[in-house]
Amino acid sequence: MSTENPYQTPAATEVVAPPALQVREVREEHMKHEASLKAVGFLGLLGGVLLLGSFAFVGIEAIAAGLLESSSSMSLLFEVAFGTLQIIAGIGLRQLQGWARIPAAIVAAVSMTSVPIGTIVGLYILYLLFSPKGSKVLSAEYREIVAVTPDMRYRTPRWFWIFILVAVLVLVGFVVFVFFAARAR
Repeated sequence: MSTENPYQTPAATEVVAPPALQVREVREEHMKHEASLKAVGFLGLLGGVLLLGSFAFVGIEAIAAGLLESSSSMSLLFEVAFGTLQIIAGIGLRQLQGWARIPAAIVAAVSMTSVPIGTIVGLYILYLLFSPKGSKVLSAEYREIVAVTPDMRYRTPRWFWIFILVAVLVLVGFVVFVFFAARAR
């Protein structure tokens, strides 16, 4: 007859912290994903501030003047709710909080209705949030790894900055062209 109690709580085992080298390898492996999630968080903050700012300038004035119909008041209400949700998701993603997945997923799902660019961006955000690397980066364990390795930083590739510079120059050139074309008329 066995003397072990099958209903007894198992004995606790001592948890040993991983060696510093292993922690650095985990951070190195997930750093690009971390940077992408933080960038999505920044864009969420920016989008939320812009939405709430546009409501502050346009919506409040229209409400005060009594110029709103029920459909436009509903769209303003949606704008405020969506902007707030973007800010909440942005703050959570910037801090790599696991709870930020839900508001960020809702924002991504709503953005997917803007075909085709919003759909692509929304799918990419959902991939970032729910992939295995996303689960790891948004865990409490990974936040501890980030706290232990503050010296490690993600370096954006040089080609990306060149692409951004070219895109901004093209945009500025387009705005200048439209401005002078409108003045010529």
